[in-house]
Amino acid sequence: MAAEQKIKELQQQIDELAAEMQGYRQKLFRLHQELKALQNEEVKSQGTEDFSRHSRNTRNFRLENFIGLRLIHFVGIIVLVIGLSIGVKYAIDRQLISEAARIILAYLAGVFLFFLSWMLKRKYQLFSAILFSGAMASLYFTTYAAFVYYGFFSFAVTFLLMACLTIYTVF
Repeated sequence: MAAEQKIKELQQQIDELAAEMQGYRQKLFRLHQELKALQNEEVKSQGTEDFSRHSRNTRNFRLENFIGLRLIHFVGIIVLVIGLSIGVKYAIDRQLISEAARIILAYLAGVFLFFLSWMLKRKYQLFSAILFSGAMASLYFTTYAAFVYYGFFSFAVTFLLMACLTIYTVF
């Protein structure tokens, strides 16, 4: 009988703590909504249960978020750059494209990455920033290569283009 009494007492304590935690979750949710309202952000209507589950998941899966949101994108950009480099080197070694075509294609790839990052900016802000960085680096180094290796631009034009790209990237 003593074991049954002890079980009932423990169950009662667990129920009390669960009710207390539910109160804290509701209070946390209300504070979160007030903070969002003060920051003039759109407050999404989420239930307290959804919010508490979300906060638990973000605490438990930080490594997963890092890998899925940051590391995979970084590795993907590196693989893309290496793959493009190998493909371009093959085309150059086999004389498949002229010098002017190389520069034009490199500029087109940079502009394509820029517009892709611009289109994805609202939904995928981090990925968009990575694409934007790749685009600006591509345009910058293409301008450098057009001046140093092929002599397509004068020093003044190259400097002006590189300065404009740098200023635009910073802003």
